[in-house]
Amino acid sequence: MSGWKDALDNTLPPLVVGCTNCGGMNTHQRRVIVHFRDHEDGAGRAVTVVDGNPLVEVRRLASDSAEFEGRRDDVIVELECESCQATTAIRIMQHKGETQFSYLKNEGAA
Repeated sequence: MSGWKDALDNTLPPLVVGCTNCGGMNTHQRRVIVHFRDHEDGAGRAVTVVDGNPLVEVRRLASDSAEFEGRRDDVIVELECESCQATTAIRIMQHKGETQFSYLKNEGAA
């Protein structure tokens, strides 16, 4: 158990991540990718966990790897829509001191 509890005491509703293809609100986490940099703009690692797979994949990445979107760490969560089976992804990343949340397009890369 991680020990994390709801910090807002339910004063705000949870954010529901919808499908960018059909707008459906029932999605399932299928893959999580975490990119760690050793230092800002440096080389790092990608850690991937896939739903239903007990193995975790860890890969070393060069500082100029196309997998690094920003200058620091990020987390990508891929979700499958229950309605249309399309894949949607969200990214949480640090940029200039801010923690940003964004939707990503699936451009066919797996």
